[in-house]
Amino acid sequence: MRNTIKLHQNFRDIFSLATIGAFILLCLYKIVSLLISNSTFSLEIIALILIVAALGVVIYYLANATLRVKFGKKNISIKINPLGFTKVNLKKSVIADIDFFVTNPITKSSGLFVHFGNRDRVYNFGGNKGMVITLKNGRTFTFFSKELYDEREEIQALFSEK
Repeated sequence: MRNTIKLHQNFRDIFSLATIGAFILLCLYKIVSLLISNSTFSLEIIALILIVAALGVVIYYLANATLRVKFGKKNISIKINPLGFTKVNLKKSVIADIDFFVTNPITKSSGLFVHFGNRDRVYNFGGNKGMVITLKNGRTFTFFSKELYDEREEIQALFSEK
């Protein structure tokens, strides 16, 4: 058995990316049609350009989002990029349980970051399989990730070692 398990997964919800991309194309079509029909640079065109720019940033962020999880003998390290703004290090002593699940397939397109309350965090990187880490204080971290689910036997064996 390995001493550490390292997993790296990109955000793979193509449906969400395609929907945002289609909306950008519609905005660009509207900008071109406004420019062709009207020679003045109106407030509507400026607003559409700002929407296209904002959605471009969202697509860039989602396309580059990665989940990195490292299971060691003493702790679990979780990092979500880009920008690395989400970083969690959990010592084995504060973890009450690690559980794995399979949900209805419709849940696979429910968003990248979904937060419920102050104690529970849900991170969706595509798929309807995942892992829940429950801490002794009751806080939970839920990850929708096929890669985590596929490594469940090794993760549970590493976690159950004393």
